[in-house]
Amino acid sequence: MSVILTTLAIALFGALLIGSVVIDSIRQRMGGGNLTYPTRDAINAELSEADREKIKATQDIANEIFEGNLVDKLKNSSKMERIKLIDEFANRVAQEYGLDDIEIDITVDKVNSCGYYNYQDKKAIFNVLTLTAEGVDDNSEEFEYYARDIVDTIVHELRHAVQRKSLSENDFWNIDDERKAQWAENFDNYIRPEINMRGYANQPVEADAVTFAREVMKGVL
Repeated sequence: MSVILTTLAIALFGALLIGSVVIDSIRQRMGGGNLTYPTRDAINAELSEADREKIKATQDIANEIFEGNLVDKLKNSSKMERIKLIDEFANRVAQEYGLDDIEIDITVDKVNSCGYYNYQDKKAIFNVLTLTAEGVDDNSEEFEYYARDIVDTIVHELRHAVQRKSLSENDFWNIDDERKAQWAENFDNYIRPEINMRGYANQPVEADAVTFAREVMKGVL
C-alpha cells in the first residue's frame, strides 16, 4: 500500500502545465465532489459503537498528520508535500480500518471525481489535482473546500472498502447481520448517480459512507 512519488512528480509537472483552465473545468464538472447531491446533513445512517471508535481514531490520525490545522498545513506545503501528506493520511486510515489487503493510489489526473474504490481490484484511487494545479492557491475559500473534500473523499471511499470487506469476513468491525444483508442487497442493485442522483445519495451504502465521513470531518481541525 504505497505510492511511487517519483511518478507523481512527473504527473504533477503535467498538472502544473494544464493551468487554471482545468481548475475551472473541475469546479464545473465536479460541482464540489460529493456535495452535489442532497446536502450531507440531510443524509443519515445509523452508526455503531465500533463506528464511533473508528471515527475518533480517524480524527486523531488527521489531526496528527495535519498538525491540528488541515487547511493551513496543506496551504503552507509545497505541492509535492501535499501529495505526500495525503498519501500518508490515506495509508494510515486504511491501516486503522484493517484494510491491509487493498492498494492506495494517489494520482494527479484530469478526472471527474476526487476518488473511488474499485472492490474488484481492491484499489482505492484518490485524485489530488485540485490541490496541485496552477491557480489552486489563489482563492482561500476554494482551497479550504478542496482540502477538506479530498480528506472527506478518502474516508468515504475507504468506508466503502469496509462495507465490502464486512460481507466476506464475518467478524470484521462487528457489523451486524442486518446491516450486512442490507449492504449486500444494495451493492447488487446499486443506483448510479447518472440515473437517479437522489436515489444514489440515499441508498444504504452511500448514506452510510456519507454519514461516516461527515462525522469524521466534524472533528478534523
